[in-house]
Amino acid sequence: MALDLIFTGGMEAQAGATQAFVVVHRGLIVVERYGEAISRAKTLKSWSLAKSFLNAVVGTLVEKEFLQLDGPLGLVEWAGKSDFRSAITVRHLLNMSSGLDFNEDHGDRHSDSGEMLWGKGAQDMGAFAMERPLVRRPGSHFRYSSGDSLILSTVVKRVLEENQLSTLDWMQEHILDPLGMTSAIPRFDPSGTFIGSSYLFACAQDFARLGYLYLRGGHWNDCTLLTESWVNFSRTPSPAGAEAGYGAHFWLTKGSHGLFFGDGFEGQKILIDPTIDLVVVRLGKTDEEQHPSLQRALALTVSAFSGL
Repeated sequence: MALDLIFTGGMEAQAGATQAFVVVHRGLIVVERYGEAISRAKTLKSWSLAKSFLNAVVGTLVEKEFLQLDGPLGLVEWAGKSDFRSAITVRHLLNMSSGLDFNEDHGDRHSDSGEMLWGKGAQDMGAFAMERPLVRRPGSHFRYSSGDSLILSTVVKRVLEENQLSTLDWMQEHILDPLGMTSAIPRFDPSGTFIGSSYLFACAQDFARLGYLYLRGGHWNDCTLLTESWVNFSRTPSPAGAEAGYGAHFWLTKGSHGLFFGDGFEGQKILIDPTIDLVVVRLGKTDEEQHPSLQRALALTVSAFSGL
C-alpha cells in the first residue's frame, strides 16, 4: 500500500514523482526501489536534508573543540558594541532561533531564501544572511531560516581556515569517508562557503548512511563519529522550537526519544526511528498539494515495522 502510494502513476502518483525509496531495518536494507531512469548510484537533490548533514559537520567541530555551542561566533560583521546580533550562538543557529528577520518563502524567488540562493546574495550567501536585522532576542523565538544555516556554514569555514583546514577536507575525513558516502557532493558558493541549507547531492543509500549514523547514536562500525550527547541534543526539542517540533537542524515528532527526521523541499526525507530500529529515505518531487499523500505513505511505511 505504501509503495503504491509512493510510486504508482509516475509523475501523476498521489505522492508526486518518487525517484528513490530505501528502508533500512535492523541494519539491513529491506526495501529499495527507484523511479524510471533512476539508478542506485544516481546522485539526487537533498534540498534541506543538507541542514542535517551540516549538523553532523558542526557536531564534529564541537567535539574537537573548534566550536562551542554557547560561545561567541566571532563574526567581525557583528563586532560593534551596539550590534546585538553578536549575542547569537551556534546553538541559536542550529535551533533556528537566531532572532534574525528572514523570509523563507520558497514560492517567491525574491524572498530572502530565493535571493540568497539564486539572486543578489548568491556570491556570498553567508554575508547576505548576516546582513539581516535582528527582530527577536536570540533564543526566544523559532523561525525556520536557511539564512541561519548559511551563517553557520560561514562560521564553520572561518574556524577551519583559521586552522589551515578546508571545509571539504574536514567533511571527507570526519564524515563522508568513514561513512562510505562516496557519491556525496557538497556544493559551495563562490566565496567557498558550503551551501549547508540546500545542496548536498548523493545517492539514496548514502543519505541512508547519514540517517543510520544518527540511528546508532553517532556510531559507525567501530568508530564514534558523533557523540551520543550530540545526537540526543539534535533530536531534543529546542526551547523556542518545541511547539513547532524542531531540534537542532532536525525535525521531531515525539520528542527526544521518538522519530526524528531530515526534511527537504519537494518531499525529500530521512526518517529515523530508534524505537523500531528504522531509517527511511525518500527522494523525489512532490508538490504542496501532494504532501498529505506522501505523509500518509511514509506513516504507513513506519507503522509496517512497528512491533516486528
